Amino acid sequence: IRYTLNDSDEIVAVNDDWDAFATANGAPHLAAGQVLGRSLWEFVTDDTTRLLYRDVLARVRRDRAIRFTFR
Repeated sequence: IRYTLNDSDEIVAVNDDWDAFATANGAPHLAAGQVLGRSLWEFVTDDTTRLLYRDVLARVRRDRAIRFTFR
């Protein structure tokens, strides 16, 4: 599952598998049409996770590639 953020951390694109993944995980309300244009931070509520993601985004924006896998 992939998503693209703009400079304001808004979700501006998702890949073709997004909707199927959302539905399979009991979250059809998070289909592409419901998340596009919204801030990533609306979906990351835990403070520690927000800190981690902000650090990752800062590194990526400094032209440092980062890749990690979720289960």
